[in-house]
Amino acid sequence: MIGRRPRLAAMVATSLGGVLVAGVLAVAPGSAAGETTTAAEPAALGWASTSLSRNSGIVGSHGRSVAVAQPGVTPAGADRSSVRISRDGGRTFGPSKDVTGRPLDVTVDAERLWVVSRVPGQVRELVVQSWDLDGGSVVSAARVTAPSAIKEAVLAIDGEDLVLAAGLDGGAVVTVGSADSGRTWATPVAVASSWVVGIDAAVVGDRVVLAYGVRPDDWATEVRTTDDHGATWSGARSLAMDGTLSPSLAVTARGVSLAVVVDRAVTVRTSIDGNEWSGPMSVMPVPSGEIGASIAAYGDAVYATSDGTRIFGTRDGSDWKELVSPAPLRAMFPTLAPDDIDGFVATDDGVGVLNGGVLVRGYRDQHAPSARFTAVPPAITRVPNQVVRFTSSDPDGPGAWVRYECAFGANDFRPCSSPHSLAEWYPHLSDSYQTLRVRAFDAAGRVSPVVTTRWILDQAAPEPPYRTTEQEITTASRHTFRWRGSDADSGIASYDLRWSSTAQTASRMSRAWRSAGGVRGTSVRLGVARGKVTCLQVRARDRAGLASAWSQPDCIARPYDDRSLARSGTTKKVRDKRFYGGSATRLTRKGRLTLRGVEAGSVVHVVYKKSPRMGAGILRPRGNVNYLFGERGTTRFRAAWRFHDNVRRPGPVSVRVSEPGAIIIDGLAVLPRWAR
Repeated sequence: MIGRRPRLAAMVATSLGGVLVAGVLAVAPGSAAGETTTAAEPAALGWASTSLSRNSGIVGSHGRSVAVAQPGVTPAGADRSSVRISRDGGRTFGPSKDVTGRPLDVTVDAERLWVVSRVPGQVRELVVQSWDLDGGSVVSAARVTAPSAIKEAVLAIDGEDLVLAAGLDGGAVVTVGSADSGRTWATPVAVASSWVVGIDAAVVGDRVVLAYGVRPDDWATEVRTTDDHGATWSGARSLAMDGTLSPSLAVTARGVSLAVVVDRAVTVRTSIDGNEWSGPMSVMPVPSGEIGASIAAYGDAVYATSDGTRIFGTRDGSDWKELVSPAPLRAMFPTLAPDDIDGFVATDDGVGVLNGGVLVRGYRDQHAPSARFTAVPPAITRVPNQVVRFTSSDPDGPGAWVRYECAFGANDFRPCSSPHSLAEWYPHLSDSYQTLRVRAFDAAGRVSPVVTTRWILDQAAPEPPYRTTEQEITTASRHTFRWRGSDADSGIASYDLRWSSTAQTASRMSRAWRSAGGVRGTSVRLGVARGKVTCLQVRARDRAGLASAWSQPDCIARPYDDRSLARSGTTKKVRDKRFYGGSATRLTRKGRLTLRGVEAGSVVHVVYKKSPRMGAGILRPRGNVNYLFGERGTTRFRAAWRFHDNVRRPGPVSVRVSEPGAIIIDGLAVLPRWAR
């Protein structure tokens, strides 16, 4: 029920996918050569591609069934061809099935797939194989022998009646008939003797129409018909003088249509019965260098093309319009090279062009695509020029052609592609909180929901942390340091700590650091030895991995116990567990406690016992005048008094009582200049 010509692979299918959307042929505004009819409102089509292999091939279809046969070669150099079947209009294909020989023709009817192949090493023999469309199993296989070497072949099917036509080396065209679905074949019948190239066949009612290219004096197309399945043929009718060598036939609701190239245009003739033909109608121009014409039909919708990059269609046989696409098909699908196509088909869902192992389909578009990201920037990054990747899917078919639009931040959408470099949006890349929105448009103009990816660009280190407590001395063995940090971009992730312990009379802070990293909190409890200063520095790390400078040292001093101080004059040890270290020194008369080696610029703290009858103390730093300290009041152990001035000269610092009276000294602390 279908015929085709293998050279240009122009497929004629009885169920060609008339691209009908809401009952309207989907064509683009405009007119073919010689037409002035106003175009109907176009209906939008989706366009998609399905990659089958890198080899060329031939294609046939019926309803929603599409078959593609492709030649191949084993590593040893032997022919190894295959065929694949789709039952969903070319969206997806099943696994490959081995084909004997090199395929010349593919035909599909309601139940079977037929492949005509040339037998390897036997130039006069053809193999006709058929497969069950549902199960994919081989139904029949037979060999047919021709009088001479076979160059091209085509199969026409009418129920169980088959007609196989072949163009032979030397210019003969012969046909062979079968009345039992190819199990047995009749004797070859000679049809023509001046064949050059190109052959196609179609079935109209019970009549088989055969078209082929000849060259009596110039290029021409001859048409013959048979009503007895190839036993006898009508006389030749020349329909396309000075035309293409490779005609293409398509069965329509009104009969049969023939497409050839004449005067650099695809020209179409129509016939109700295959014998009487209309005058030629110029449908579309042919690109420079092209000689092929392909035609396909489904119902009353007829389609024609030359190189597959432009497809025209009609419903009434006269008003031809170009099918809608958002861009030239060659720009949308680079596999449509400027050359003869391998095949042209249609299903009940759409129209398709096979070229270079890729089937490009135009189909009824009923759903919007959906977009998704496949590679996005990290949630937090220091690198502004990221590359984002995205893709899309379409419920109407895998491999659907889409275009994308992107919007960075608050910018408007503009065309983009994947992979997408964010450098295109300079100078907006410095914003900390960044977003990229993407949407996809299919060929029919349907738009996907917007997908958004968000991330933080952090190129600035945090500010150094600062301490949140003001304390210079402690009498406890451990002290809690507290700080706070902030980062305006990605936020603080953790803190690094380093601390050291230094004698209070040292000239500079010790750099014998102890350290800790990855601290999540904002406090730490560290030990403080007597007579030592413990200093802590903190730096912040943000979520982008950037580190701040170290904070200023936060230092705490623990007093020298009275027993660590030099004694002179009248002193007396007193004990009580409430004293610092469990003991203190009572100073009377000329009693004195001295800490030697205090650095200039230090701040001195005196720890003493406050009581209602206490006397006054005198602090004497070197280079400073005497300072009275102490106040009477409720008894309090470990009271501390801070010398309001700095030690002016390095040397000893002493404490004594102001007579008359007595004072109990618990300890002495020094906070050097480098610790403040």
